[in-house]
Amino acid sequence: MKKKNQKGFTLVELLVVIAIIGILAVVAVPALFKNINKAKAADLLADYNAFKSATLSYYSDKNDYPTALTGTTDTDLDEYMESVPTDSPFGGDYKIGASDSEAKFKITFTASQTIPEDIKNKIEADSNRAIVVGSDNLVTMTIIKK
Repeated sequence: MKKKNQKGFTLVELLVVIAIIGILAVVAVPALFKNINKAKAADLLADYNAFKSATLSYYSDKNDYPTALTGTTDTDLDEYMESVPTDSPFGGDYKIGASDSEAKFKITFTASQTIPEDIKNKIEADSNRAIVVGSDNLVTMTIIKK
């Protein structure tokens, strides 16, 4: 027997609400993770542009490129950047200024997570194909080519 003023939800009503929440979660979660990767890509591209701008300013002032510094917070670029980024959004620490036979100035980091292919392609397109991801997830962003 049901009382007139009995309040509460029936089991069917609760199951319907839980099912609706589950469906919304299935739709929303992949979109959320896609946005997180887009934000990481935008952050990486912003770091690349900041390093490039600071490097070119350094070169125009001193007619030389910054020296190769790794694992330090005190860099030649300190006076050209408000704050020098040290951590990549994809994991690992930036190592800046390392030169090799192909580049006068570059940034490298080891990604602790795989950079999605579509994000990698977007970054490469925006930075004139400056990013190379090696098989060991070593990411190289060339700032100044020889």
